Amino acid sequence: TWFADATYTVSPSYAGILMQRGIKCLDVTWGGYANPVVFNPERAIDETTGKPTPWREKLTFGHPDEFVLAYAGRVSPEKDIGFLVNLVKGFRDRGHGVWLALIGDGPAAEEFKALHGDPQYGVWFVPGFLPQKELAQVYASVDCVTSASTFETFGFTALEAMQCGTPFLGPRAQGFRDGPARSARFCASTKEPTSSPGRIRAESWASCAARRSNASATPTGLSESVLSRASSPGKRPAWPPSAALTSGMN
Repeated sequence: TWFADATYTVSPSYAGILMQRGIKCLDVTWGGYANPVVFNPERAIDETTGKPTPWREKLTFGHPDEFVLAYAGRVSPEKDIGFLVNLVKGFRDRGHGVWLALIGDGPAAEEFKALHGDPQYGVWFVPGFLPQKELAQVYASVDCVTSASTFETFGFTALEAMQCGTPFLGPRAQGFRDGPARSARFCASTKEPTSSPGRIRAESWASCAARRSNASATPTGLSESVLSRASSPGKRPAWPPSAALTSGMN
């Protein structure tokens, strides 16, 4: 039951959805942003030791030189986390060192908690949300932040990740399309895990992760530049993200 006569929302896509449901949308109120004091590339370095944070070591169960994807947010069915799990499992089945870190909690937590530490899946998941500073450390330490959700009103995760100098990969849908997609080539137009991989175009990965270099072995379907990483996990690009992260999206 709806009690309001009209509403505001934070993205044109969601305004369209509301209007399709007969809900009057007065305006789209832009204003979401990622605080650069909290979210920045320097978070990859431990303030007390001056060395890279231990997150890569932790999220990969002692394999910090392998490729790390991270999802941060609510762990629930509509986020389609199973798609990400299957994607990473496909890489690992082909012998590639790819890991998926799940940061968050929610009604589907028990399902994915069972995968924690299983070498077949390469999933790190200890249910619970992180304080913003620790979340920024994760963003700044991994190789790519990702989401398979097509139900996003704005897409703060993408903004926070890119503010940390880390590429974001997500579907071309709703808030991801309206907000972050305006400044980065990172959206895939469809999700089909049977292709290579999920019909996520290699050039999209390459464009958003051009800061990585000197790759060796790369999973089938992904270009070298996206799966390669800086020689040191603590080496980050200058903030704000380079032109490679802000190129227009096809």
